[in-house]
Amino acid sequence: MKTLFAQARSAIDFLEQHQLEPDAVHYALALAHRSGANAGLTAEITLLVEGGVRLNADQAQTLIARYLTPQDPSRRPGIERELTAHATRLETLAGEAQGVALAVGDDVRHVVRHAEGVVPGGDAVVSRLTSAEEELIELKGQFEALKASIRSLAPESVGLEHDGLTSALNPVGARRIFEQVERHERRYVLLMFSIDGLVGINREFGASVGDNVLNAFANKLRKIFQDQEPIRWSGNEFVVVLPDHTVTAARGLAEEVLSLVERRKFRLLETGEWIGTVTGSASIVSDQGDDIDTLLTALRKKLVVAAQRGGNHVET
Repeated sequence: MKTLFAQARSAIDFLEQHQLEPDAVHYALALAHRSGANAGLTAEITLLVEGGVRLNADQAQTLIARYLTPQDPSRRPGIERELTAHATRLETLAGEAQGVALAVGDDVRHVVRHAEGVVPGGDAVVSRLTSAEEELIELKGQFEALKASIRSLAPESVGLEHDGLTSALNPVGARRIFEQVERHERRYVLLMFSIDGLVGINREFGASVGDNVLNAFANKLRKIFQDQEPIRWSGNEFVVVLPDHTVTAARGLAEEVLSLVERRKFRLLETGEWIGTVTGSASIVSDQGDDIDTLLTALRKKLVVAAQRGGNHVET
């Protein structure tokens, strides 16, 4: 019981520390990390939060898609059942422990009350028991809320498949797109975009301005790729899956996106001050029978080259 409580409390502490919504999927991520159930996940989180950096919601979604989302959709109900069972067990244990604490607390209070100060530190013992009772009541409530969150978790939920900031598909929703092109054996090209100097924009003007730039970038992608759903793969990575296109045709479309972004005038809301020209870069690879992860790795390498060329560039 102690281990289960410790893992649950540690997972909840993790969510609070990183200001992540305490819902079922985030709890599953925190529990897998803090319990040591997934070494790869723990290693990646350790790198991301090095130096006291908070894990943000977008990074959490990427990690959930990479480590906790089953490739076989039929396994999802099973995972949800496991989470529900875990929450139910913890709730039961919290209830039992609360009952024990209350009973013991009553006994100790009775002894302290009638011992007329003979029990050394009696008041402190009562205070600690009262604190423990309050914490157990709070913990029980958190588990009840967790169960309610799990019950409301629908596999087809739009919220699970889309990025909260840009409404683009997130890595969870992207799997559906990847599965579709692979199932129909269609040839395709894969494009990856990023905003040049986004870290600098956030540092100089604030994260809210950076968020506005990300939103605008996603809208430019929708304007050019009207038949495709843009994917926000990570914080500053957008992916587009383009079936039945050549690399040359895809390059032309990518250059249109970058041109639209470069011409957009981003201004500060408070002062109307122009923040300067914002540009983006892109990379393209074609489907050569490789798996998606291999193609994404190749895209990232090409995107680094585009940045090294000064940005505002499409690398093929």
